[in-house]
Amino acid sequence: MMIRQSLTHIFLLSVIMMVFLTQSCSRDAKTVITSPDTGVEVKFSLSEKGVPYYAVNYAGGKFILPSRLGFILKNTPPLLEDFQISNVRKRSVDETWTPVWGQTDTVRNHFTELVVELEESGEPFRRMSLEFRVYNDGAAFRYILPDQPGVER
Repeated sequence: MMIRQSLTHIFLLSVIMMVFLTQSCSRDAKTVITSPDTGVEVKFSLSEKGVPYYAVNYAGGKFILPSRLGFILKNTPPLLEDFQISNVRKRSVDETWTPVWGQTDTVRNHFTELVVELEESGEPFRRMSLEFRVYNDGAAFRYILPDQPGVER
């Protein structure tokens, strides 16, 4: 009887984990990160059609309204929609470095980072990553396009 209960618990936990994994890699996903002092907030979302968007809030107010992300490429279909999230990574960094010259002896590099890896839902299954960094006084992002078939540089 005890083995049957354990197997039931393992099965239920597996189902719950599958639901969470499915939700984290599905469309209509939203991810939020904030600056170390929480004054700046960046929201990443993926619409039902797989269109990536970002928005920025500052001091509790809207600073950048939801804005579409993507690429229009020469001689290649655009990277604009039909994406799904394949991975999300977050990390915080708080380090100092010494500049070669300038008015300060050290520079503090303190931010929260979000990397969202996207993949097209259909062929040719191209990939693109978006890296967001949120500082106490602003935010930045960049596109990362790995070498892959279907993307000419």
